[in-house]
Amino acid sequence: MKTKTNNVAKFSIKYPRWIDRTIGLAEYRLRDSNEVEILYEDVNGVRLFPHKYTITKNKAMSFPTQIVGEEYKVKVRLIPISELTIEEGLNEQ
Repeated sequence: MKTKTNNVAKFSIKYPRWIDRTIGLAEYRLRDSNEVEILYEDVNGVRLFPHKYTITKNKAMSFPTQIVGEEYKVKVRLIPISELTIEEGLNEQ
């Protein structure tokens, strides 16, 4: 899911791609600045990635792509979680 505030896109990711520890962001939805939350929880209900993260469009566009979806064929950028920047000011206190 994505929402847009000015030129910032907000993404909520249900779960990452575990095989390569990446997330997929739809290329057409990227803005100059992008905020990402990874909502995945372990069996105890604890979020494994509790922070909010950011990534610029320029940086996101440097990662490989994959086409997903059978009907609409959306191009997503596969961004390593380790390349996301933790934004302390965006986290809930």
